[in-house]
Amino acid sequence: MKQAITGYITALINVYVGNEYPQHSLLHFNNNKFIKDLNDLLDYVTDLKEEEEEENKSNKVLNTFYEIVMENKNLNKTVKDLEESCQYMWDIEKNQLEKMELLKAENEDLKARLKKGGN
Repeated sequence: MKQAITGYITALINVYVGNEYPQHSLLHFNNNKFIKDLNDLLDYVTDLKEEEEEENKSNKVLNTFYEIVMENKNLNKTVKDLEESCQYMWDIEKNQLEKMELLKAENEDLKARLKKGGN
């Protein structure tokens, strides 16, 4: 669509550039003004494409940012899950160590009783 519009405007410019009017006539002035207006319109339409491209680039940047944010959320969730898992494992290890200490103390107690009973 944009290419059709720029082609049409360019064709109009070429038609009006080809018109020859006496140098100081009103037709010459109006023709040149119309050509200038057409060139301005062509520049405007051409700039629209650049804005669309910039908008597409902005959308790509926003999409990339969104993907990074979502990945960051997933990583944070994974870290939290790992922290909870580590805490759970630490609690298990702590309980095991406490049981080992109790068993060592009980073992020492039994050894002491055996020595008493053996004497």
